[in-house]
Amino acid sequence: MRKIRQLHFTAWPDKGTPDYAYPLLAFHRKVRSFDQERRGPLLVHCSAGVGRTGTFIAIDILTQQAAAEGAVDVFECVNLLRTQRISMVQTLDQYVYVYQAIIESSEVTVVPCSQLKDAFDELCRDTKLSKQFQHLNALKPLTKTTHCAALEPNNVGKNRVIEIIPDDQHRPYLMTPCKEGNNYINAVFVHGYKERNAYIVAQSPMTSTVVDMWRLLYDHESHTVIMLDVESDTDDCATYWPVKKDEKSQYGPFEVELLETNVSENPNVTVREFKLIKSARCQSSGDPTVVKHFHLKSGWTKAESVPGTKTVVLDLLDLVEKWQQQSGNGPVIMHCSDGAGRSGLVCAASYMLEHLKIEQEVDVFHAVQHVRTTRPQLVNDLSQYRFLYELALAYMSQFDTYANFQ
Repeated sequence: MRKIRQLHFTAWPDKGTPDYAYPLLAFHRKVRSFDQERRGPLLVHCSAGVGRTGTFIAIDILTQQAAAEGAVDVFECVNLLRTQRISMVQTLDQYVYVYQAIIESSEVTVVPCSQLKDAFDELCRDTKLSKQFQHLNALKPLTKTTHCAALEPNNVGKNRVIEIIPDDQHRPYLMTPCKEGNNYINAVFVHGYKERNAYIVAQSPMTSTVVDMWRLLYDHESHTVIMLDVESDTDDCATYWPVKKDEKSQYGPFEVELLETNVSENPNVTVREFKLIKSARCQSSGDPTVVKHFHLKSGWTKAESVPGTKTVVLDLLDLVEKWQQQSGNGPVIMHCSDGAGRSGLVCAASYMLEHLKIEQEVDVFHAVQHVRTTRPQLVNDLSQYRFLYELALAYMSQFDTYANFQ
């Protein structure tokens, strides 16, 4: 009997490239983690066996060459591969991607949990953490973005900050018909560590876009909202829910009822439970949807780019995770005034901690790069970047050992 291990990379379009090199580099690292139990050659395949396959093999060869010699020759590597199989590394974009991957592989940012404290202490010496953040800021997506929908005349007024708008490729579409509404909302999908489109990062509703928040929840089968605006101030976020228990309010084609408000579980977080139903007069009204609304009320003042304590974020994410396990697999919608500042930090923290729990390693650099794939303005200052390292350490300090965080 022979044991065969198959590793399947699922985020690579045919004849194209992923937006960034880091997902493939993480996959490559996982493949090579089984070297000790491997006796024969690696079997690599894709649809035609030349484009994606050739790109992966070139990256594998060149990362080993870089480690052994401190230099690489991408042209010669690809040329040699093509003497053995025609059209290896099939397109110019794939050839550029190989260069990008080798550049990114030079910054080793993944750290085993047991070594994180020492690694972070080393980063805090001199300006190493700042330099790592500057390197992160220098990396740009390999694919071009367009913002046609966000800049249409009917939609410009729906954007609180015109510099923070969704690109057409990653924005969620609103589908439920609504008077004076269309399919646009200032929001983007962000993949989780295990699940595609695990989050929707959104701008907080304006008075004119309140209905669109409920359309977003309903159309994308979400049961979870994280609100990160400390005050319910119409300058930052319009109140888009009924405020009294058992009160029912009409928002366009939806009826929303406040079932419960619970402030006792955590002093910083108010948890509201709503029943969302499409009005009976609408076609296909469907069954009611139960939505939990996690409102971070304190612990993060409006003037600060990070919360006052790590516990605020850890407790919030713990409450959300427990509810998500009950409610199903819909995306978590998180919003703040501009749809970037606070939401980006919490989204990156959630992704980083999910990675930590599964792999027992921490990679703040690529957690931030990952969430920036669909919204480049997320985690936009060094204090937030530092906070993520400190948050990982605070999370691990809750355990006696770093062996298992499941």
